[in-house]
Amino acid sequence: MNIGIQALGSLRVVDPARKPEETEKQLRADYTAIKEAGFDAIDFGLECFLDSRSLSDRSVPCFFDRPMEELEEYFLPYRELCAESGLEISQTHAPFEKCVEEGERREHYFGVIEKAIRLTGFLKVPYCVVHPIIMRRLYGPEKEWKDNTAMFKRLVPVAKESGVMICLENMFDRNPRDVDETVCSGADEAVRYLDELNDFAGEERFGFCFDLGHAALMRRSPRDYIKALGGRLKILHLHDNDGTHDFHALPFTFVAAWGGPYVINWDGLIEGLSSVGYDGTLSFEAGPGILALPEPLKQAGRVFTAECGKYIIKQLREV
Repeated sequence: MNIGIQALGSLRVVDPARKPEETEKQLRADYTAIKEAGFDAIDFGLECFLDSRSLSDRSVPCFFDRPMEELEEYFLPYRELCAESGLEISQTHAPFEKCVEEGERREHYFGVIEKAIRLTGFLKVPYCVVHPIIMRRLYGPEKEWKDNTAMFKRLVPVAKESGVMICLENMFDRNPRDVDETVCSGADEAVRYLDELNDFAGEERFGFCFDLGHAALMRRSPRDYIKALGGRLKILHLHDNDGTHDFHALPFTFVAAWGGPYVINWDGLIEGLSSVGYDGTLSFEAGPGILALPEPLKQAGRVFTAECGKYIIKQLREV
């Protein structure tokens, strides 16, 4: 079982105008730091390479509007130097926007996601997380289901061509006071999506990325959710929060009271993973937690996170 870290906060976005030797020096230093911290893998967030406004505002230049040949040339050093460093990219994350309005903007959004899946294949990565369109609070569950199943079914040909499995994720929606249910907030809906989409694809082309922090926000038991997914679970987003805000904090850093239990049920996570025989990457999506640290402490934060991964692996072996 591998331990992974989110690229955000640990792997820099290189300026395309930089000389190749400068790019190589920067990336080699980042990969070395990640490897020396104790990680085996990277969750490569493609959303980090664009201004998120470009997905909903066409007046903002979008990084992924470049031709595929140019994008592949840009990402080639990331792929080659990662392999050279002894790391692997275990999963990617497609760019995302909460709810892109129908019409030209949504068509552009779908095009960006398709390029993200193609780049996942180019990077030789098996899984790409694709966020659903979050729209239940605005338009209701029926339209949300209809629009999302249509989007994911549209992505089947490019996923097959690229040799990539698309992973859905348990989501939440923020309202002014609290959080609302939305796509895959519950395990039953996640199973329904996956089985419908895989039946359409005629093969297992869709899997699931269980986000521990999101489950906590929606008061879902990680043990029960993971058990319901069974073998549909392919990858993870592990991070901590206070049960109210999506902090993406370092693991094991929030407690309900002084000396009390953790807010997030990490033991339930371990029990769930054990019950389904999960042997994939323990990927920590705690980039904001790393970014919050002063520069001299960032590597210590990475080391701590990797040690948490080792602790979880040890607990899984003892369950």
